[in-house]
Amino acid sequence: MKTWFVFILFISFSFFTHASELKKKMWNDFTGTLGYSHIKMSLYILTNGGVVGTYFNTKTEKEIDLDGFVKKDSIYLTEFTGDTTFGYFSGVITSDFMNKIEGFWTDISKKKLRNFSVELSTMCYGTKENRYSENIYGTKQEIETFTKELKEAVLTKNRDWLTNNISFPITVTVGQNRLVTIKDKNDFSIYFDKILSDSFVEKIKKSTTINLFSKEEGVVFGDCQEIIINNTSNSSKNKYKLCIIAVNN
Repeated sequence: MKTWFVFILFISFSFFTHASELKKKMWNDFTGTLGYSHIKMSLYILTNGGVVGTYFNTKTEKEIDLDGFVKKDSIYLTEFTGDTTFGYFSGVITSDFMNKIEGFWTDISKKKLRNFSVELSTMCYGTKENRYSENIYGTKQEIETFTKELKEAVLTKNRDWLTNNISFPITVTVGQNRLVTIKDKNDFSIYFDKILSDSFVEKIKKSTTINLFSKEEGVVFGDCQEIIINNTSNSSKNKYKLCIIAVNN
């Protein structure tokens, strides 16, 4: 069990409804700031009000575990890695749609105090243990490792890696919004430079590879759903392979 530290802040907050607006037994994904840093936070709300999740700085993508609870419109979180606790979040759920969390973060020594503010961006089904379990075979680590490799392949324009990890056929945009069906590796090679345009590569460069949105079609990589990841058609629960099934360039 984590040792809880709750500090009292004599500040008044206004809120409009109850914290139950956060979806239970779903992953609630937030984007926002901690001090001057941009962060993303993912929280899984248990039926008893408990909370588990992670957050990370979007520059470093170093994931930190979270554990805590929601009580009415307040949320309390401890951040840790393994058995080491680093700090605490204390906030309230605010706005007309109850889609923002605002409050304060303090380090374990209580010497540092920073504002934090995050806003709900997406929600997806999954289990507490694996946010991707509803729509794809693979562990969180396997899927996010694949996505990191995918990002690196796009940024370095690694033709071989991409060719070997796409499930053909796929439809892409080339030239002036012209849709082309890429039937096989040879087609992909012909249109390679047009598919991986400078603007597309830049979008992928800015995309994070942790706690991705998941939907029926698969796992989404990119803020505008630039790439969809799923399993190959012959995959099963016990034997599966990850692949790219769509490129929305």
